[in-house]
Amino acid sequence: MRTGLVSVMLTSYNRPKMVREAIESVLVQTYPNWELFLLDDNSSKETQDVLASYCEGCPNIKIYQSGVSEEERFKRPGYVVNINAGLKLIDGEFVCYLTDDDYLLPNAFELLTTYLSQHDWADVVYGKQKLIRDGQDDGFRGEEGVLSWAPAAVDHCQVMHRSSLLARTGDWSTTSMRCGDAEFWAQLHGIGCKFFPVHEPTCVHRYHTQSLSNKLDRGELKSEPCE
Repeated sequence: MRTGLVSVMLTSYNRPKMVREAIESVLVQTYPNWELFLLDDNSSKETQDVLASYCEGCPNIKIYQSGVSEEERFKRPGYVVNINAGLKLIDGEFVCYLTDDDYLLPNAFELLTTYLSQHDWADVVYGKQKLIRDGQDDGFRGEEGVLSWAPAAVDHCQVMHRSSLLARTGDWSTTSMRCGDAEFWAQLHGIGCKFFPVHEPTCVHRYHTQSLSNKLDRGELKSEPCE
């Protein structure tokens, strides 16, 4: 483990324009000590070319390709499976998560790492998430206090935690297509963690027609309810 290093898990599937914006949001962070794992679920050549272009001359960006077949792709929660693979490769003291249709605000790492560095007793921290719907500002994801129960309240792109917790939680659960992050938050609570807020925005979530949640809502994929 490298002290102070942030390991970023960015999951990707066939959003070449959006994933470029997600990657760029890491590159412009005011906190420079990070490594980025591009966890791709066997996207088209266009997306894979975008990902490869960011690895050229940048040793702290690495690609993991799932190699999943089209027949198997939606039989499992791909973003969770790929996060679990990526977590086995990290060197960082801290871990955070990003999807290819969201992006970070420039001071996200600085805010989150500062909190964890200044509060030894805190293992999990989260920022506010700005919501964009149909290109319009839709406010913020609501929770702002210390959370003893974060499932269904905090999105995984809002969160940073100490990597040392993974030895106690094990892998993210792969039982739910929609609620992988909620299930992992429950695992964190199960080992005694609370979620501490920084009270400032750290990321942006974009609602769009091809998001996983919208596909699930339309019945194109099967899922279980979040609790």
